[in-house]
Amino acid sequence: MGLICFWDKFEVEADDDVRAVLEICYVHPEYRRRGAGSLMVEWGTKKADEMGVEAFVEATEVGVPLYEKHGFHLMNEFVLRGELEDMDEGLKKLQEELTWHGYYMWRPKGGKYVEGETVAPWLK
Repeated sequence: MGLICFWDKFEVEADDDVRAVLEICYVHPEYRRRGAGSLMVEWGTKKADEMGVEAFVEATEVGVPLYEKHGFHLMNEFVLRGELEDMDEGLKKLQEELTWHGYYMWRPKGGKYVEGETVAPWLK
């Protein structure tokens, strides 16, 4: 099945808050939509709630609905792509194929989010 899930706790120097980060959560495509991803995210969000911390994850487009189901909210999109000077057409095509779109997602402490009331920590 190929599942890996790492939850890490770290302190952010700017405000000394402790946060949980889901590092890797992957389910082999042949085994998706059977609940394995939800089990991993539920375990991690339970741990974050026990620690009383907010949680973050970098998601793929496929993973966004799973994380939203567990209280994560979309913060921003990012793109990863390698660039070299003087790329020939073959490298440009490869670069396009290997470009990766990701999404930063956030879950407040306790998973409680109220539209218009809950303020993300980076907006305080």
